[in-house]
Amino acid sequence: MINKLIDFVAVNYNSLDYAEILTKSITKFVDVPNNIIIVDNSDQLPQLHELNKNIILLRGNNDIEQGDAPSLASAAHAASIERGIQAGSAEYICICDIDICFLSAWTHEILPQLKD
Repeated sequence: MINKLIDFVAVNYNSLDYAEILTKSITKFVDVPNNIIIVDNSDQLPQLHELNKNIILLRGNNDIEQGDAPSLASAAHAASIERGIQAGSAEYICICDIDICFLSAWTHEILPQLKD
């Protein structure tokens, strides 16, 4: 993996449409070298790979079922975020919920604040 400035880490659980929106918004509005790391807690790795061949895809905990206790789902989500962070190598990490969408360029405003 080539060193990048920001690792974007998100967890997918049957949210292919949201994953597509998120990855497209990162590609469009993030103007610094970055990695998009998606940990898939479902069985959508092939479809996610089709969205963007440059996404780093990791298999997460796909033992979670609809209707499982919220604490189990939360623990699996947290473990998947940690897995994504460990897979990255960038100076900064941006943990994203899969259903967010960046609407404008923002890195040039926030990164200088983080360096101070």
